[in-house]
Amino acid sequence: MMKEMNEILSEWKISPEEARRSEKLATVAIVMKYPVTDGFMKIPPEERKAIIREFLQQQYASLKKDFTLTNIKLANKRTEPRLLEAQMKMKDVYDLKEKEYVHHVRVKEMEGVERLTSEEDNEEKPDLFYAVKARYAILIEGITSGLQTYEERIVLLKAKNEEEAEKKALDILPKQEEPFLNSDKRYVWFKFEEIIDIQEMYARELKDLDKDGIELYSERKDRRMKPGDEWLLPYRSKE
Repeated sequence: MMKEMNEILSEWKISPEEARRSEKLATVAIVMKYPVTDGFMKIPPEERKAIIREFLQQQYASLKKDFTLTNIKLANKRTEPRLLEAQMKMKDVYDLKEKEYVHHVRVKEMEGVERLTSEEDNEEKPDLFYAVKARYAILIEGITSGLQTYEERIVLLKAKNEEEAEKKALDILPKQEEPFLNSDKRYVWFKFEEIIDIQEMYARELKDLDKDGIELYSERKDRRMKPGDEWLLPYRSKE
């Protein structure tokens, strides 16, 4: 437990010994454990929902019974209390961390205690990979009406944050507009129109792009279902 508490307190100017005796209030973020879902495919969604709700509500009741919490803020609806923020005495965080119903604890604020400023915080942060989705209109010399083809292009680049990624993209992408002759000897111009979206990637270095591949970009859209799109599971019958 001491090792875990050392990690929790690693960003604060307080020793574990002081924290263990401290009556000061700490604002903590708590993630409750989630029930094991093995076998859930055999039961219908409403039954799953009832099981999960009962499990989380029982854990939440145990938490409030075991500790004196104030200023409780639930991150989602009270029917499924899994993520919450609350204030409690710092010394009680030690016992909280050991409870079976607690998955994770993080100290967000501590009364009268400052955060540490490490050398690492002052170091220049490494660049991140960003996937930039952009749209180009395809202009063909002399064509003034009818359907126009456009291209949505995803470009991978490195930047320190999303703002820098956008700035880099706005500098780089319009430069890829050089006109060329097509097979009809008409000039074709891929005219940069706009950046549609920017997404940070999980990869930090090229070595992270392993043989299993890595997602560059994702986008969710809605469409009407058609036969064959449904997914039905054979639920067990109620006994």
